[in-house]
Amino acid sequence: MRVLFLKQALLFALLAIAPVGAFACEGAMQPYDKQISKNDDCSFANAGEGRFGHGSGAAVVDLGASKVGQKLSFGRDGCNIDEVLLFADCSSGEMIQIGGIRLDTDVDVAGAYYTHIRNIQQPIGPIGLTEQTTVGQLIAISEKHDFRYTTDIDAVVNSLKRRNRYDPSCGCKLYYPDSPGAKL
Repeated sequence: MRVLFLKQALLFALLAIAPVGAFACEGAMQPYDKQISKNDDCSFANAGEGRFGHGSGAAVVDLGASKVGQKLSFGRDGCNIDEVLLFADCSSGEMIQIGGIRLDTDVDVAGAYYTHIRNIQQPIGPIGLTEQTTVGQLIAISEKHDFRYTTDIDAVVNSLKRRNRYDPSCGCKLYYPDSPGAKL
């Protein structure tokens, strides 16, 4: 009798934890395969490609002295999201996008893989954006620390379907409308 009770208790325990796998990261149907929606603060949503795609941008941050920054995030499915730091020097029209990184201490849902720009920015990482920051400095830091980066922002934007393209110069247009960066 005791053995039967133990078997039933074990079976119940296994059934209780069996659904845990459902919490693992699996692409869920998301409404991202539609035209991008843009806001006055340059944030945007729905820039993802496909049924499971993700693409969004946070509000642009004015750093002063014609410099702006923005956090972007993109992914082909809901389980793998890459954050990217967009920095623009509106006075020169130069821009750079730097990919976030994943640290061993980052914790995500099972099966997910996210990179974060918080890991490349101070106090964790070496990048501290200020009004004195230049694109040249960010290139040097990125190369020294092996961060993914590009200054060919047009190629990045043009790789998206036309209906999903964001405006990387939006921050310059918002905060420094007479600058060269606003004319791009």
